[in-house]
Amino acid sequence: GLEMAENLKELGIEVTVIEKAPHLLMNLDADEFLTAWMNNVALAQNAEGAMPGTVPSATDWGYDSWNGPAWDAVLTEIPYRLWEMRGDIRAAQAVSSAVFRYIPYILSRRDPRGLVAIGLGDWVAPHGTVKAPLELTDTVMCFDICRKAAVLYRVLGRSEMADFCLSCARSFRRAIRDNLIDRSTLVAAGNCQTSQAMCIYYDIFTEDEKPAAFEKLLEIIEGDGEFIDCGVLGVRVLFRVLSDFGKADLAFRMITRREAPSYGNMVARGDTTLAEDFNGEDERINSRNHHFLGDISAWFISYICGIRVNPKAGSMLTEIANGFEPSVFSGGYDNIDIRPVIPSHLSFAEASYGAPGGEVRVRHERRDRSVITTVTVKGKLFGEVYPPFGYKYDGCGAYPLTEGVNTYESFR
Repeated sequence: GLEMAENLKELGIEVTVIEKAPHLLMNLDADEFLTAWMNNVALAQNAEGAMPGTVPSATDWGYDSWNGPAWDAVLTEIPYRLWEMRGDIRAAQAVSSAVFRYIPYILSRRDPRGLVAIGLGDWVAPHGTVKAPLELTDTVMCFDICRKAAVLYRVLGRSEMADFCLSCARSFRRAIRDNLIDRSTLVAAGNCQTSQAMCIYYDIFTEDEKPAAFEKLLEIIEGDGEFIDCGVLGVRVLFRVLSDFGKADLAFRMITRREAPSYGNMVARGDTTLAEDFNGEDERINSRNHHFLGDISAWFISYICGIRVNPKAGSMLTEIANGFEPSVFSGGYDNIDIRPVIPSHLSFAEASYGAPGGEVRVRHERRDRSVITTVTVKGKLFGEVYPPFGYKYDGCGAYPLTEGVNTYESFR
């Protein structure tokens, strides 16, 4: 089950579970739990439209502190992931009115430049130093809240609400690009891992800008000695961005190195649960049983083993950022592509995922110059099996995902 930090903070489930919806759904049968909780999330909203830092919240705590857009994004993140990965719209229905109250509220919190800076930002950054400006991380999350809200309202058949959310999303993105992106260098405000990775991952940079922006990210990481230098918001997207641009080996080194800040340091010091932060043994570790940094599990499954659920949905979010209308579709939750990125230091990797239509299990084994991939499918799933990044199949770009046990060999 899900271990709750600090005895549920004496109040309720910390809203930062929103950033971890994919790893909860990839590891656990959490649909009913998350759907039931979203009813409580909607009830926790106050008359102004603000959200608390925990749900449920006792004695009106957390509406003016320990919250903010990255936490408030629970309103759209979990309903969106339940639709994307399960085809389940019950949570979207439960929070429909709350989302529509929240967006005018957060619009009222903008400064004259159209930016938002309230509540928590890149929480638990290494050594307690948050480098990403709050106005950047907050406004990026406002953009993502609005574009996912637009998708959900399209799914629910509420086109006028969807149009309003799209307009708000574009306004937030424009404010970021006008005020927090250096167009000449393609560096996001803060010049740090979190700012640069978030602006790539959340499509603040255009597709044409992303390659140069990624090179700037690599320069930042090199300047940081290839150590993780971001908090909960940055670490969720950093390894995904590195892998998308062919740098899974670098991501793996940053994750597994034994010196803090890293996940490897937690293992080296004997931890058997995730800590709340990346602090080393010579620093104060806030909590030794937290889920904040747990998206690494989803990265293992969806990147190293390559189980990409509903890839069309991710493309749709990028299309929204590029000015296109959301092309809502159904049944994508049973569309699973296998697109692995296998770091050179791994000899094998194995993972499974249960979709509504069936289960897929993937195993990769390295053999000299080749990788043997075994894909086992039970039920009615569709998609394609691609070779690991940097490898090729003989005479075929990809194989169809088919029921049964199928083995493929790819070569460098």
